[in-house]
Amino acid sequence: MGRVGSAVYRQLTEECGYKTLGVEHDPNRIRDLVRQGFQIIEGDATDYDFWTRVVTGSGVKMILLALPAQYANIEALRELQRIGHGGAVVASVALYREDVAELTELGTDVVIRLYAGAGEALADRAVEAVLARENDDAPPPAVAAKPDRFDRHMLGTREMRVRDDARLPDG
Repeated sequence: MGRVGSAVYRQLTEECGYKTLGVEHDPNRIRDLVRQGFQIIEGDATDYDFWTRVVTGSGVKMILLALPAQYANIEALRELQRIGHGGAVVASVALYREDVAELTELGTDVVIRLYAGAGEALADRAVEAVLARENDDAPPPAVAAKPDRFDRHMLGTREMRVRDDARLPDG
């Protein structure tokens, strides 16, 4: 589980309150991640048997693919489709517009272009910081209180644009 997977894990557990399970194939990396507090299982996300054990009858609500190469995300998606993923939302990251289109065409529910998504998140956070400073009653952004729980209505325009990312031309 690399930088993107770790960030996704933290967001899902700390901000959204989901029980989350990370996947890693390297035993040394697993030890490091466990020491950091992650709940991790050893597995290969491109392996049919792995998905059969993890997903079948488990009640998994979402599967997030953040593998380091497009072909690996596609292979994992195909294995999930072979076993049927029980209605779980399948989301993935992609580096290029063509990758977004390919993953979307293959049935991925949510696809984010990695750098475009990071840029939008950075802009969103910068705007939040400006607004917080303009509001005299608000604490400084570094110590702003987090909401008690995640509410889907708190999603900003970045999240609302996610589904349209593959359909809009750069411009």
